[in-house]
Amino acid sequence: MELYRRIEQILAELRSVFSRQATFEWFVLLMWGILLSSQAPAITSYLNMLGVGEKYYHQALHLFHSSAWSVEALCQKWGNWLLGHDHVHRFPRWFRTLPHQHGYPTGASRALDFTFLANKSP
Repeated sequence: MELYRRIEQILAELRSVFSRQATFEWFVLLMWGILLSSQAPAITSYLNMLGVGEKYYHQALHLFHSSAWSVEALCQKWGNWLLGHDHVHRFPRWFRTLPHQHGYPTGASRALDFTFLANKSP
């Protein structure tokens, strides 16, 4: 439970990047899906992991086309958060070259890089 609370605290720090609450809530849901899913990287995999199924696919997909946030602002906020915390574990550069499948990072490296999803979505 402690890890869950810590992740929720970190995600809450990113709230100011989103101008709409619903968009932020979709972001949080999809982040949990990314972190917990063991299936191939895809919106439906993340929704299945969360137990909401494919009927929410179009609402989830809207996150990536929403004007209520930007990848640049999210990356800036995340970078500032990392810089403000001395005890953040920093992975070596080689970690980001871990196995990829169909152009997407797999496993733990996928969870570290949300921007791949924003850049690869239809």
